[in-house]
Amino acid sequence: MTKTFTSHLDITEKNTKEAKLLNVIQNTEPSAQTIQNILNYSKNLEVYPSNHLQFIEVLKS
Repeated sequence: MTKTFTSHLDITEKNTKEAKLLNVIQNTEPSAQTIQNILNYSKNLEVYPSNHLQFIEVLKS
């Protein structure tokens, strides 16, 4: 009689390296300087419609 079995392997379980990396990525936030730079850029950005192009982006400063 031949016995077959499947080892205890949970294929839905994430790899520990992948799980740790995902945890680091989810808990990482941009610095205050990065956020301030993005806000300053968006304040200075003006977008105009154009007849020849889809739109034109202009920085005021």
